[in-house]
Amino acid sequence: MLQMKWEETNSSHTLFLFIREVDVSPAQNTKMSAAKKGKKDTEKRSKSSLDTSTPHMDGVPADTLSKVQKYLECFHLSLVKLQEVSARLRKDLVRGLGKHSHSKAPVKMLPTFVRATPDGTEKGDYLALDLGGTNFRVLHVRVVEEEQKVLKMDSQICAISKEIMQGTGEQLFDHIAACLNDFLVSQNLKGQTLPLGFTFSFPCEQKEIDKSILIRWTKGFNCSGVVGKDVVLLLKEAINRRGVSLTWGLFKDVE
Repeated sequence: MLQMKWEETNSSHTLFLFIREVDVSPAQNTKMSAAKKGKKDTEKRSKSSLDTSTPHMDGVPADTLSKVQKYLECFHLSLVKLQEVSARLRKDLVRGLGKHSHSKAPVKMLPTFVRATPDGTEKGDYLALDLGGTNFRVLHVRVVEEEQKVLKMDSQICAISKEIMQGTGEQLFDHIAACLNDFLVSQNLKGQTLPLGFTFSFPCEQKEIDKSILIRWTKGFNCSGVVGKDVVLLLKEAINRRGVSLTWGLFKDVE
């Protein structure tokens, strides 16, 4: 008896056929026939549930589903198209890394300087600011050296309105400082001098650990008076206007 098995590889979409000889006795053949029939019945029942070409939309009329699928067709990407997108992205990444092509590259490959990584001796209270979208987050973390773990972590999310996103830089950083001040009051931390990390998720050229120049806005932000300026300095000035005492560090997500 010849036993055949079809196998498909996801990477190359190539079908391989494996053939091997198997000795089967009459009794075994009867058992195999029954098992084969049961397997076919199971596969038949499960075929519809495993069919990824048809969305699972119970209760949706067939004509409505047909219309929806018609609109979704344009979002389907073939393997060739995905490979084309990958090649274009790789090309732009290389341009971003190039010394002479970096300035005009659509994908900025900007270096982020890390002076040191945690070594387990950290202790005390830390603040973190995370700005990267329509929400802004403030965090307070307390680290215990002896136990080498985070003992406490509290956070607060502050919404950023469309008016602030499209307003002036001073309005934006004053809003951040106000949210930070309210958070410190709620945590009974007002008046303390605490280290602060600032995650600023926009394309920046980092000059020092606490100095970073905004290259351009993304994600719907377009605050005036910020592009080409040191965002840490702008935040410092806003916080000083609030009378909050902090030490500084900058963490930026490059885009």
